[in-house]
Amino acid sequence: MSSVTPVEVAVSLPFKISASGLVDYTTDSARIWADRVRSVIGTLASERVMRPDFGTPIPTRIFESVSTTQEQIASDVRLAFARYLPKLTVEDVSTSFDEEMNVVYATIEYSLPNQDKVTTSLGIASISGTKLLTQESK
Repeated sequence: MSSVTPVEVAVSLPFKISASGLVDYTTDSARIWADRVRSVIGTLASERVMRPDFGTPIPTRIFESVSTTQEQIASDVRLAFARYLPKLTVEDVSTSFDEEMNVVYATIEYSLPNQDKVTTSLGIASISGTKLLTQESK
């Protein structure tokens, strides 16, 4: 009997309708996991209905000094992976601050369950006068 590994399918984010008029899906494992990482990291703990413990305190970290914010974000990312993404292995979390854009960036390097290495970069927040909140950089 042959062993077949099932292919995971998830809604492609950002949400869109395909050319055939159906919801667009993806089977790209790295993309599926990156979307999950963004979901966990970008969700403020307590904001999800019926699951108030899901997420991180990262969105509240912007009220600290830059160095404190960067340290806390790195710690929060590692805790979030351990709690919500245990199938992934964090390799490195690096943070930087863009003074011109007022954005703290977190770059997360991690290994997927199949051992492929992936990097996901997120812009944590931008608050300065009339600038909009930046949720993610590409």
